[in-house]
Amino acid sequence: MEYELIITVRASGEVEEAIEYYDRINPKLGTRFLMELSETYRKIATNPQFYSLVQSTRKSNIRDTKLKSFPYLVIFEVRRKTIMIISLLNIYRKPLSL
Repeated sequence: MEYELIITVRASGEVEEAIEYYDRINPKLGTRFLMELSETYRKIATNPQFYSLVQSTRKSNIRDTKLKSFPYLVIFEVRRKTIMIISLLNIYRKPLSL
């Protein structure tokens, strides 16, 4: 079952910030980052239970996964038929705060 993917405003801003950062280094790097992130989103939407639980309660089921080549965690919440992308966290720059 493929889930509907919803990206929060916060996560969208964090994605834009990361792409801008990598584009300043090398435009090809920004494109590579976006391609890897898109592939990660596709995998999450296909099988979200495959990824590590960060927090699980009766009302929330928050999970995360690290990008392969970049120091970012994708933090997401599994709901009935949707996946809410909560944050794209640079693990070298920010502490985890949801």
